[in-house]
Amino acid sequence: MEINPNGFLDARSLVALQTDIAINNTGNGGAGGAFSAACAGAGAPPFTPILGEQRYDIERPSIAVYGDVTWKATDKLTIAVGARYTWDEVNYLNGSTFIYGLDGATPVVNLIPYSNPYNPNLTPLEQRRDANRLTGRVNVSYDFADDILGYAQYSRGYRSGSFNGLAYQGVNQVYYIQPEKVNAYELGLKTRLFDRRVQLNLAGFYYDYSNHQVTQVVGATTFTRSSDGRLFGGEAELTWQATGRLRLDGSLSYLNSRYKGNVIDPTDPSSPTLNVNGNPFPNAPRFSFRLGSDWTVLDDGKNKVTLRGDASYTGRYFFDPFGNYGQDPCDAPPPGSNITLAGPDISCGNPSYWLVNGRLTYERENVSVSLWAKNLFDEYYYTYGLNINVFGLDYLNRGFPRTYGVEATVKF
Repeated sequence: MEINPNGFLDARSLVALQTDIAINNTGNGGAGGAFSAACAGAGAPPFTPILGEQRYDIERPSIAVYGDVTWKATDKLTIAVGARYTWDEVNYLNGSTFIYGLDGATPVVNLIPYSNPYNPNLTPLEQRRDANRLTGRVNVSYDFADDILGYAQYSRGYRSGSFNGLAYQGVNQVYYIQPEKVNAYELGLKTRLFDRRVQLNLAGFYYDYSNHQVTQVVGATTFTRSSDGRLFGGEAELTWQATGRLRLDGSLSYLNSRYKGNVIDPTDPSSPTLNVNGNPFPNAPRFSFRLGSDWTVLDDGKNKVTLRGDASYTGRYFFDPFGNYGQDPCDAPPPGSNITLAGPDISCGNPSYWLVNGRLTYERENVSVSLWAKNLFDEYYYTYGLNINVFGLDYLNRGFPRTYGVEATVKF
């Protein structure tokens, strides 16, 4: 479709930018490289964003009935069963997107719904879907001893479907994403040992996902997609009251996640356009670890001073479901191409990192004062990443740097 025969941006600058990216990946955040510089030297204005306006509402009315029953079969065996039936609606309402002209003030074309030239009286786009689902759980627990409990649990959960509301280029992009479903299986032990000075909890689990909802950026447009996958792993949590004044706590987790059984389907708008099979889930590090301690430095009955310290480790993980984008090595173009599909901070994954925190607290009667510090060693790490390599850059959110402060509390 031809939106504006005169163009919303200078085509020479856009072609030059795309040429720089195709030859040697020099997008430089939209500034380009040698060809862009030559184009600018010839008098072409820089490649700038298109100005538009997007509006829509998402309504999610939901009604559910649920019940839960627990049966004490014997003194040691307990069976709990719960069920929930949910009626969900998802309504995409007041959908409207239009683009301004080069003056940045005059609307010139409607994209959702479409009209060229701009028509201020178009009826906004509305779409409605509903989904009804039965979910629930079965938990069987057994008291092996007074302080040792074992359990096995199956549960089914689901996440309501939605419309791809962030789409802005056409009505065909505002499609419905089917609800996400997970069948979860878990085995575990909860224990208190050595006169209850030690608490140890262990768990192993397996989750089977259908229509796991993920985000994919294609060009400058964000899409919600869905894929099938599974994950399994284990967790251990330990608390040890080592002395009357010293308590140690820690946890360790292992997570193995993989997408599987997915086929790229060009006729299905919710299907990812890149292969995800074999890739881990987003934000799912293989290993994570935490260790902390609480030490009562002073306690004379009136004055109390405690010191809290903890350290946590987060293993390497990816921000999206596309792994290394087929790039091997991860920071080089894939075979047969001159350009990368994602920047190295996305395609190589978020590196593992440690965070160390501390808190010193003084308490007297109803008053307490604390000195605290987070990320003591000023670790540089990211908490979120988005691939917008079409512009030669990545969108990344940095985690908090070293932060410290003072807190005071008075209890009345």
